[in-house]
Amino acid sequence: MVSYLETKEWLVFRLYNNKYAIPGKEVSSLFQIPDVTVLQNYDKKVRGLIKYQNKIIQLIDIKKVLNIKSTQDEIKEFEELMDARLQDHVVWLKRLEEKVLNDSNDELVTDPHECAFGKWYDSYNPESYNILFISTFKKFDRPHKAIHQIAHKVDELLKTGEKQKAIDLIKAVKDTDLKQMIEYFDIIKQSFKESKKEIVIAFTNGDTILSFPVDEVMSIEDIKDISEETVTNSSVNSNFITAVGKRKNEEVVFIINQKIFFEQYGYKK
Repeated sequence: MVSYLETKEWLVFRLYNNKYAIPGKEVSSLFQIPDVTVLQNYDKKVRGLIKYQNKIIQLIDIKKVLNIKSTQDEIKEFEELMDARLQDHVVWLKRLEEKVLNDSNDELVTDPHECAFGKWYDSYNPESYNILFISTFKKFDRPHKAIHQIAHKVDELLKTGEKQKAIDLIKAVKDTDLKQMIEYFDIIKQSFKESKKEIVIAFTNGDTILSFPVDEVMSIEDIKDISEETVTNSSVNSNFITAVGKRKNEEVVFIINQKIFFEQYGYKK
């Protein structure tokens, strides 16, 4: 506990939705994540090896160590979600076309706010991502609504026996609005991935150097009210976290015990 009290400069960083800290004096460098050499049949909590100051060091996947959803998993899940929501509309237009060709009474969702994508779109907050993500996200609104709205136009054409015009209308929407949505989905997936670029923290205990990637480096600051007792009552359950403190703005910050990292993942210079 004495070492915590003596430490006045903590490097505070973010992993997913929580803030963490390690002693600033043990941080040797901060840099954007470089190329990573993946190690086969190795500890899954080690993402691989990276080059640092002409040395090869281990890149520890701290999110896996702390049982947090990894950045790679976040990206994969988002891409799969976007692919599924795009496929929904490809299938929706196909069903609408089959309805026209087969004179069926198939009921389709015509309200753009009620489909799976619409519900996600209305509730999602894009403001924490980059400008390209935000601007592309907003562009979805027009073509998405246009796709759903043609169901009413198709019904009107069918009532007057204009089946070919209905088919031509669906084709036109595929070539314009759906094509635009495909383009936006590609941009937003890539933009999401770009927004998840991590910062590597390299830290040392004198004769050993390790590194791990974080979502964001917040600041170097003093941490107050550090307590080892409250860690057992926190939402984080890990042997690598041995104390909990508060930032100046009263946010809870979890204190990383870097000594355990060196004990488990020590890699000599």
